Amino acid sequence: MKLLLLFPATYFVKTRLNTLKALIFHPYFEWVPVIMIMLLWKGFSITETATNFLLCYGAFISIYEIGYFANDLFPSRFEKNHRKRTSDIQFRSWYTVFFVLSRIGWFLFFTFYGGFNAIYEWWYFYALLVVVFSMHNLLPTPSYKWITFLSLSLMRFTAPVFIFLEDEFFIRLIVAAVLNYSLFRLVIYMESKNILTIPNRRSSSFAFYFYLTIVPVNFFVAIIANDMLPLSFCIYYLLFCAFNFLLSKARFSL
Repeated sequence: MKLLLLFPATYFVKTRLNTLKALIFHPYFEWVPVIMIMLLWKGFSITETATNFLLCYGAFISIYEIGYFANDLFPSRFEKNHRKRTSDIQFRSWYTVFFVLSRIGWFLFFTFYGGFNAIYEWWYFYALLVVVFSMHNLLPTPSYKWITFLSLSLMRFTAPVFIFLEDEFFIRLIVAAVLNYSLFRLVIYMESKNILTIPNRRSSSFAFYFYLTIVPVNFFVAIIANDMLPLSFCIYYLLFCAFNFLLSKARFSL
């Protein structure tokens, strides 16, 4: 198991993508939207889209897993109820070094193989990602961490696609992601850390009504900014949550 965890994305799968709900939620909420942007906006072929996504996401998750690893092994001593995601694995100091070095190695592999090494925005992005995740892990309490969590959610959403986007579309994507992805993730994070109290947050109705109630603000952006992207994102997520809500009425939900 420890040797397997030296490969990219394996730690993420073991510690975060280890339930049916997570296996459905993450691809639908994070991966499919950026894949559709590559296909529909950039006009990439299916092969180009798959290749670019895998290279960019491989580079991203390699760095991000170092942050996950540090967060799981060295949780803040001020944070109560920290989830023990690695309780079934005993990590020695030498393995920690190998884990970090393997992820850096994989990041460099994806970077140079994809030809991203000559793009300075690529290096800026990942330098900032390291800074933000370090701040997130070092901040003393969750009451501060929500700020860095918001930044991390935006970076993880845009990581597979930002390098291919023009400045104008990138700004549009940020607006759409903040309103429809990061805000939802932030509310869930704050509730899980007891910063917010939302009694029915874990019910399928919460996500449905969340997206239903932010339709107007997305519609407002569509009218004022003449941009349908945020509203498209909102409807896309709302359909998923509505389907799950209907399943819950039939006593089966994700």
